[in-house]
Amino acid sequence: MTQLTLPPTLTHNEAKDCLQAFLRVLGEGSKPLMGPVHINARPLTQFDSSALAVLLELKRRLLELGAELVIEEPTEALLSLVKVYGVADFLMSPSH
Repeated sequence: MTQLTLPPTLTHNEAKDCLQAFLRVLGEGSKPLMGPVHINARPLTQFDSSALAVLLELKRRLLELGAELVIEEPTEALLSLVKVYGVADFLMSPSH
């Protein structure tokens, strides 16, 4: 299992670097991804729709590799944004 953590701030200014850092971590594994990639969303307190763009692109890339993205501990604010943008079914697990 691979574990990632969202930063406290993820806005347009941080989005590109954040996504590149996540992809670097995933690409540096010595063996192919086995099982889901878990990402802890609890630290994320300041964000805009760019955070969704990062999560959506990460999910898309993982699906291409045959892996799944599991978002753990999403805040109510993040869940609200996901619902407003209509991507809850794609991005979140059924338990959220």
